[in-house]
Amino acid sequence: MRVLLDSNVFFWAATGERRTSATARAVRGDLANERLLSSVTPWELGTKFAQRKLTLPSDFPAFIRAAMSDLQVSELPISIAHALRSAELPPIHGDPFDRMLVAQALVERVPIVSSDRGLAAYGVEVIW
Repeated sequence: MRVLLDSNVFFWAATGERRTSATARAVRGDLANERLLSSVTPWELGTKFAQRKLTLPSDFPAFIRAAMSDLQVSELPISIAHALRSAELPPIHGDPFDRMLVAQALVERVPIVSSDRGLAAYGVEVIW
């Protein structure tokens, strides 16, 4: 199964926090699943890091690269199709990063592993 990791799930896994549900941990940790990481995630986390809303154990680029390697995730770049789908979404959620993740999940037809169950209002499957 292909799944898209929400930024919070990626961050918690990368920092060793056990804030995810057992189901989310099982899906994220199953090496048979293709775990996708949107390029919006480092952008979102980098923004929060620059605003000093996140504390990281190393410099930001090294943290992202190491976490991607350790968690064995594949990059999902933002495409024009993703951007156009994001622009079509109704104004249910105000966070532009989450809106892009939803658009990517819809275009790619994959569930999102996320603690934000409100994303399901867009018609995307949310695994938690």
